[in-house]
Amino acid sequence: MAHSISSAARAERRWYTLGDARTIELGDAIRKAKDLLAALQLDGIDPNAEAYRRAAAQLTFEDAFKEWLDHHSREISLYLRPRILQLKRRTTAVLGKS
Repeated sequence: MAHSISSAARAERRWYTLGDARTIELGDAIRKAKDLLAALQLDGIDPNAEAYRRAAAQLTFEDAFKEWLDHHSREISLYLRPRILQLKRRTTAVLGKS
């Protein structure tokens, strides 16, 4: 199931997996998708919100820093890269790995 989250800034397409297509009947999948879309449109309940909250709760500083570094690696100059890695080592030493 795909649904779009729209805001003034942009629209974002998100996917929600109902289950394994080999084990779920088509009629059941359609009913579940309709229920989820109704909850999203009428109540603003994002079916992925709980999964996002669980993932964020398990995210460590090191994980977040690695994601940021991977995302911005093309923008970071060779001059800054050693300083960023030094910052990572220092903050990890102070904050720990979690």
